[in-house]
Amino acid sequence: MTLARVTSVLLLAAFFHSGCRESPTLGPEPFGPTQTSYVGIAEFSGPTNVLIVFTSNSDSENTVTGSITYLSQTLVLTELISDPASDSLRFSYVRDNLTHHAWALKSAFSLDVHITEPAGISPFQMNLELDGYNMTGLWTGEMSSTVLQGQRPATMMMIQTGTSFEGGAQVNFFETWNFDISDGTASGDAFELSGTVYGSGSYPALWRGSYMSFDRISGTWDVGEQSEIDRGEFLFTRSFE
Repeated sequence: MTLARVTSVLLLAAFFHSGCRESPTLGPEPFGPTQTSYVGIAEFSGPTNVLIVFTSNSDSENTVTGSITYLSQTLVLTELISDPASDSLRFSYVRDNLTHHAWALKSAFSLDVHITEPAGISPFQMNLELDGYNMTGLWTGEMSSTVLQGQRPATMMMIQTGTSFEGGAQVNFFETWNFDISDGTASGDAFELSGTVYGSGSYPALWRGSYMSFDRISGTWDVGEQSEIDRGEFLFTRSFE
């Protein structure tokens, strides 16, 4: 995790504050000291974790800057223009000497991003971090098994929109287990996920954990509830490299 990832502060405010819609015209809006950041998964040479941060500067003109991070590069957003009347935002950035032009549609907990130039990049959803946390992304790590008395590499894919969770995880102990995660709750840096695991049979599954940092989570998992099929611990990391 980079220093920029930890210290991103004072972000876009008026565009994200529904009570400040006084003018339908495009142009700079007054921004306040509100911290906002988004995480998502986009198709850049395959599924890729993306982080977008907007920074409101406390100068006389309330200027706004921003950045987008993916595939090991943090890129400056330029031509930032918001339209409060349509809840939309426009921006550009340069990667590998190629200018990318994009617009985004804002909802309560997400941004739907459309890159119009260059062509061929599918729209993707960026989800709002609440209190600095959101589980959306591709995670890699390890899970331990009480039955196996060992640990194995594991992967997780999660979409968290507000307090709605949907995703899955996969690990191979004695057989491949595919976890279908369909529900969850979060409070601060703590979370609880539930769903079903599928292998040679299917069983209820429960995950409880917390964030060690913005991009690292750990906790315990349990399969079978009263049947106690297996249980263990997990540790996952989300990378923007």
